[in-house]
Amino acid sequence: MQNWSRLAKQATRSGVLPSLHHPISKRFPTVSASDVGLLSAELLMSAGDVPLRIVHAEGPERYSTEDVARILGELVDRQITAKELPQAEWVPALVGGGLSSSYANLVAETYQAHNAGRIDVEQDVGETATGQTTMREVLALMIGGR
Repeated sequence: MQNWSRLAKQATRSGVLPSLHHPISKRFPTVSASDVGLLSAELLMSAGDVPLRIVHAEGPERYSTEDVARILGELVDRQITAKELPQAEWVPALVGGGLSSSYANLVAETYQAHNAGRIDVEQDVGETATGQTTMREVLALMIGGR
């Protein structure tokens, strides 16, 4: 969820939430960093002699870019529109946001794979641990606790 931090404040000012997620209506698993920490600590504390496990971490629900834009808009009381950023603009936008060129290219490749459906929780492999923090809570903290 914290991956939205680079765009959340910009979106509240401009009214547009650009996204590398295509389509912007697709819901995907996301989890807050604090929930990852809590879930990890619980797993470590309960490990004992438990054999190796695969545990996927997700938040209480999946969100789309449209959901993120709607929640941001509700938090700042203005219309925010989700917009698919054209693929040719991905790397320049990421570099403009402070990433190195090589890292920006890796992030772009990750989004290409995600958008093509090659990155998701593997069904029938492992278990899913669900965090409790909502996207609304995380976004509120990002934009100043509104």
